[in-house]
Amino acid sequence: MWFLVWSLPFRDVPLRILFHFFRNFIWLSLSITLFECVLLWGTGKNQFIISLLLTKLAANVLIASLFLFFQGNKLYFYYNVGLTRIELFGSAFVIDMVFWTTAITLTVLAS
Repeated sequence: MWFLVWSLPFRDVPLRILFHFFRNFIWLSLSITLFECVLLWGTGKNQFIISLLLTKLAANVLIASLFLFFQGNKLYFYYNVGLTRIELFGSAFVIDMVFWTTAITLTVLAS
């Protein structure tokens, strides 16, 4: 099942493991994305996209920091699989930014 494997540098990691990690904070991340889409839809001005991007980046850093502070001991499973902290949060960031980019693009096209 080649579509379930995402190639990280020097190895292949099943995508379901990365989504298993991302599901810990997917609702918070998607609610921020939907809130930003509603703001963009309400204003109807596309020049706010950069400020929305910066807000999303700051929110991702805050979510990662809070996860490490409150649930950092739950990362041992991913360490045993062979993933580092950078790879986990980097892949979660990429997945989240793909969702964000898709949602913002659809919002801009719809308005």
